[in-house]
Amino acid sequence: MNDMMSLGIHRVWKDLLLWKMRPLPGTQLLDVAGGTGDIAFRFLNYVQSQHQRKQKRQLRAQQNLSWEEIAKEYQNEEDSLGGSRVVVCDINKEMLKVGKQKALAQGYRAGLAWVLGDAEELPFDDDKFD
Repeated sequence: MNDMMSLGIHRVWKDLLLWKMRPLPGTQLLDVAGGTGDIAFRFLNYVQSQHQRKQKRQLRAQQNLSWEEIAKEYQNEEDSLGGSRVVVCDINKEMLKVGKQKALAQGYRAGLAWVLGDAEELPFDDDKFD
């Protein structure tokens, strides 16, 4: 639907948003009126990519380690998002349902939560998100 209404322009501004934000691993994002999760998915991809780059730089800096030590350290990294998390909050239950289905179909499981809520009365503590 967004593609029809915006002639695909919505994809450009969503990509531009992430490029401007430049979130780092560890970023806690609240996507208000996030609907089906388009921005959330882009965010997760972006921070995962940043985290992987950081890991590679760290491993290159440890060149005196054996390959076994490097492989072990790399595999022990459980959090591929570097501690990042995105919460999609929307007032429309059906949009969230579609978003959850899209997330599962696209393999998103970690670092993602879906919350039914009103943007005028967010159900979160202050200063919880970046």
